[in-house]
Amino acid sequence: MKKLMSVILCLGLSACASKELRIHGQEESSTALFNMEVSAEINEDYSDPYNILLQINFESNDGKWIRIDEAEVFTDNKEDAFNVIVGKDLVSWAEAKDEEKKIRDHNTEMTDNVITGVGGAAVVLGILTGDKNIAAAGLSGVAAGAGMSAYHKISEKKKNAQGVKMVPEGHLYAPFTVPSMSLTKRWVLINCPSGRVSKVIKLRLKTVEGESVTYKINLMERS
Repeated sequence: MKKLMSVILCLGLSACASKELRIHGQEESSTALFNMEVSAEINEDYSDPYNILLQINFESNDGKWIRIDEAEVFTDNKEDAFNVIVGKDLVSWAEAKDEEKKIRDHNTEMTDNVITGVGGAAVVLGILTGDKNIAAAGLSGVAAGAGMSAYHKISEKKKNAQGVKMVPEGHLYAPFTVPSMSLTKRWVLINCPSGRVSKVIKLRLKTVEGESVTYKINLMERS
C-alpha cells in the first residue's frame, strides 16, 4: 500500500505545471536593473534535428512593468549559426507539424487501447478456463493499458497548462510586456541548417525606454 501511495504521489507531483521551465537563463549583462527570471524549454513534440521550437518564460519579481520593444536570439559561435523562422515559412512549418502531431497522438491512443483490450481478453480467457495465471496476467495488461492512457492524458494536460500558444502575438519577436509580479510566455522557432545545435544561445532584450539586458541560455540543460 505504501509503494502504491508513493507511485501516486510521484505521478501527482510530475503532473503539476510550473511557471519555471527546465532551462534557467543566466543574466550576462544589462544597462539597468531587471528583477526578472528567464527560463526556457524545448518543445520536443514540435522539434527535430534541424528545427527547435523553444518556449521562453519571463517572470517579474517586483513592481516594475517591463515593456519589451525588441528581442533577439543569437549565438557567438559562427560554426553553429542558426536562423529564426518568421513569416509565411513559420505558417507552413506549423501546419505541417500539427498534422504530424495528430498522427502521433492517434497512434499512441491506439497502442493504449490495444494493450487494454488484450489484457481484458486474457482476463475473460482465464475465467473461462479457470487459469488464474492467465487471468492475473490479463489484469496486469488492463492495468498497464489504463495506466499508460492516464499518463498520456495527464502529460498532455500538463503541456497545455505549462505551454505557450503558438500564435503570432506570442512570438518572441513581437513586442510584449511582462507585468509586475506576473508571468509572460513567448516562443521562437530556430532552424539549424547544419544539424549542429548551438549548446549556448544568447537572448537580448530591449525595452521601450531603451534599456537592454542579455541572457545566456544553455540548451544542454534540457534533461
